[in-house]
Amino acid sequence: VPSVLALVDNGDLVGEGANRLKAKPNEFKQNVNIFYECKNEMGIKKTYHKAPEGYKSAKDISSHLLKFLYRSALTDLPVPVDRVVVTVPASFGLAQRNDTLNAAKDAGINVKSGDLLDEPIAAFIDYLARNYESFNLKSKIDSKLLVFDFGGGTCDIAVFMLNPLGKSLEISKLSVSRYHRLGGGDIDRAILYDEIIPQIIEQNDIGEFSNAYRDKKDFVEPSLIVASR
Repeated sequence: VPSVLALVDNGDLVGEGANRLKAKPNEFKQNVNIFYECKNEMGIKKTYHKAPEGYKSAKDISSHLLKFLYRSALTDLPVPVDRVVVTVPASFGLAQRNDTLNAAKDAGINVKSGDLLDEPIAAFIDYLARNYESFNLKSKIDSKLLVFDFGGGTCDIAVFMLNPLGKSLEISKLSVSRYHRLGGGDIDRAILYDEIIPQIIEQNDIGEFSNAYRDKKDFVEPSLIVASR
């Protein structure tokens, strides 16, 4: 589910449907009625002053996304929930983690500080569940693991120590990258400006500087960014 939220006539639209509305820059303006890549703004005091109430910060947007995911999960599997775990970038600091906890609270989800799971660890647990036979948990030899977690909003590189304990596995974090401003959106824009736009200019015999920066940013980028994914 892409972390994109759009405000439409019949309420919030979350996910791929909202993501495709980026291609309509005349109707949907970032941080006004469509919101994406907000994870990088968690934990700071930036506000979306043109957005309606309840959508004025990254924490607000995170709350709506968490509520959507929570309700969708219960729709797919309507069972009692005893505990909710929310994943966060390993590079998130205290302010960003507190914003995540408050976003979950605003969404009506009971999440405690110990229920925030670093995304590289979550990625490894998922990989382990899918490739269980390739791991010898009965081995008593500690080993180091590097997880490269490149997501839509952030990039984490983490080094763990794996300590097999019979049928269980202890995971100790040794080192984590502290740069969270790199993600899939940055790659999308690199593909757009370094590959797609130059090809359009060449194939249509357009002057390289015919379009001003704001034209590219406000109209060309929203219209073509989905094609870069």
